[in-house]
Amino acid sequence: MSAPESPLHDIVQTWLTTFQSVLTAGDVDAAVDMFHDTGYWRDLLCFTWAIRSLNGTQEIRAFLRARGDERALQNTAIDVDTLRRFSVLPGMPASPEDGVLAAFNFSVTSPSATGRGLVRLLKSSDGKWAAATLLTKLEDFVGYEEKTGYIAAPGVDTLSGPTPTEHVILKEAAIVQDLDVLIVGAGQSGLMLAARLWQNGLNALVIDKFPRVGDSWRQRYPTLALHTPSRMSSFLYQEYPTTSPSFLPAGRLADFMEYYAASQEICVWCSATLEGRPHFDDVSQKWTVRVIHQGETRELLPVHLVMATGATGKPSVPTVPGIDHFRGKWYHSSQHQGAQAWKDKRVIVVGAGNTGADLCQEFVHYGATSVLMVQRSSTAVMRRTTAKAFLFDSSYPDGKSVAAADFEGESMSLGYQNNMAASGFTAFLKQVDEDMLSGLERAGFRTNQGEDLGKGEIGVFGVLSQRYRGIYLDVGCAQLIIDGIVRVKQGVTVQEATEDGLVFSDGSQEDADLIVFATGYESANESMVDILGEELASKIGQIWGTDDEGELQGCYTPHEQPNLWMAMGAMVQSRTGSKYLALQILAQKHKLVNSPRRAASEQCSQ
Repeated sequence: MSAPESPLHDIVQTWLTTFQSVLTAGDVDAAVDMFHDTGYWRDLLCFTWAIRSLNGTQEIRAFLRARGDERALQNTAIDVDTLRRFSVLPGMPASPEDGVLAAFNFSVTSPSATGRGLVRLLKSSDGKWAAATLLTKLEDFVGYEEKTGYIAAPGVDTLSGPTPTEHVILKEAAIVQDLDVLIVGAGQSGLMLAARLWQNGLNALVIDKFPRVGDSWRQRYPTLALHTPSRMSSFLYQEYPTTSPSFLPAGRLADFMEYYAASQEICVWCSATLEGRPHFDDVSQKWTVRVIHQGETRELLPVHLVMATGATGKPSVPTVPGIDHFRGKWYHSSQHQGAQAWKDKRVIVVGAGNTGADLCQEFVHYGATSVLMVQRSSTAVMRRTTAKAFLFDSSYPDGKSVAAADFEGESMSLGYQNNMAASGFTAFLKQVDEDMLSGLERAGFRTNQGEDLGKGEIGVFGVLSQRYRGIYLDVGCAQLIIDGIVRVKQGVTVQEATEDGLVFSDGSQEDADLIVFATGYESANESMVDILGEELASKIGQIWGTDDEGELQGCYTPHEQPNLWMAMGAMVQSRTGSKYLALQILAQKHKLVNSPRRAASEQCSQ
């Protein structure tokens, strides 16, 4: 903690006071002059009622000129607990010569709201402190603040009124009767969004096709565990027990999700499916959605429809001529129930991403005599220990709350993080993993760092931000490949199946008792066509990947179709994105802003 009279405080206070003043005066040039030439400003629903990233002073100038003096920061106040030096290199300790970082609170008008910001200041060549990055984020509308803290539980703190069980039943009936939001999908994104909406005074019902909450994880392959640490993968309002494993197994996660839904009193209908296609009425501005639940068809009339069915769709199973004649067994990795039955058997795993590598490792562990991995192109690879040491632990260190770590992470869009990775951080991480990466190449396994995406070496997480596949965070399979225990067939595709195995595009053949297609899943856009139909799906736009400003596409933001939203991503995106979406729905319900749909004219020219 830095005292209010500290030099760091004076540096930030001077910058903030001046910035507030020039914004209030509408002096665009003076405001732009307070950024480095390569300065970056991310605005989350505060100045633009959109999620925007401005890269460089040219974009910032266009952004401010388009806004005029419509909105300015007021009542800025530094959060002194956040004042510190920061390193310009991710994961590296800061030195006294580095920049200054601080969070701050502020207010805005039209409508009245509170916000929170974060600025990173670096000294320019002329000795002046200027912003390297700035975040401005809307937190709450005045009069409609998110509820926080403990609340009295009906029937527990008093002996009057309904019992807790009766309360839940009555709550569900009231929600269904006056439904603000219907959420399709009870994974992490759907559940956290429902919890967030309720704390913001919005009614939400979640429906899910599986029999139990958590089944989307419970029914995955048995050795699956989260690739990000448990603290980083926490749920909104409710972290895992401190006795949890560092990397949570999928089964433990599934059980926690079931408990989370109950403890947050989220209204969930399991074994519930859509009947037909949802229909939106332009006059009433409501959806008509027919849902089959417990053998009964219910007609729901939500104002908003949120698809939280995941960033991927149905299993992608390649068409292999002759596969029906194969005398062994074959299946997609989504159907894998364990490797115990394949001791002393020959196994081919088609696919070289996380799932393919995990399954190969499992088959070796349980005594398969031969394990062959088929790698068509190349895979972005990093050791999980490397990611933990240089990414996870620095972003979510012990002693910092998950909410504080999330907020600091929000100050940089995915695109900005990718640029940082391509500017040298990925090269550093490659050096850390050099022995593994070179060993894999010698063993015939091809690696990449995302350079084929045209954004430089953006690394494993950069690749994930663009296409949600084609990566491997190593937890042991890499050494098995290097040692030749897992063999690799690289640069080929499957041509056909025979009675005994597979024939590849280079003419070679491999016999097997089991073939597993770890070939991933269809895209979220393809999934939307299946669920919503062509007409509605055509009004959604691209889901996943980053747009020209470096922001995640299609998630937690409006689409051409009014009142239709996408909520998806890992735990971090689910926690932070739920806030953006709750604020947009809340503002629409109470008519606090105009239509939140982002006009093309709001895009800053590149």
